[in-house]
Amino acid sequence: MNGVPNQFPTINERYKKIEQENFNKIPGSPIAYWVSDKIREIFEKCSKLENFFEIKEGIKTADNERFVREWWTINNKNIYYLGTNLDEKKYIFTTKGGDYRKWYGNLNDLLFWENNGYDLKNFKKATITNEENFFKNNITWNRLTTAKISFRYTENGSVPNMAGLCMYKK
Repeated sequence: MNGVPNQFPTINERYKKIEQENFNKIPGSPIAYWVSDKIREIFEKCSKLENFFEIKEGIKTADNERFVREWWTINNKNIYYLGTNLDEKKYIFTTKGGDYRKWYGNLNDLLFWENNGYDLKNFKKATITNEENFFKNNITWNRLTTAKISFRYTENGSVPNMAGLCMYKK
């Protein structure tokens, strides 16, 4: 009982045979030999998210030390909230990922956006994508995680960061 499983990996699963065309049922055709027949069937028969949502990434600052702050380090008067005048604010919320949160949360990061993001837009290493969806409702999740994947609803008033992917209703 020294922590070694009696059967590894599972009963009759050591040499699992899967027809190669089954990999094509999953977008991107990953060699996902561990995926069950039921999951492959879901990929094959159910509607894809891309039929209902656009999946986008956001801003790549290329210098987070310069452009990103945590909200509690900035005077509230300088932060854009819904119902305030964006032109008078220096910082906006950004969906940059974070710890596991179920349904809502992780809006801790602010992006320096004074003068409609002038400094960031003129920083040659930065990439601004998806600007047409800035400040729109979305569902976000972490690009990378060591925990379970979690999807969170984000209300108007934030912009996506490349670390927190977003999907928008078509």
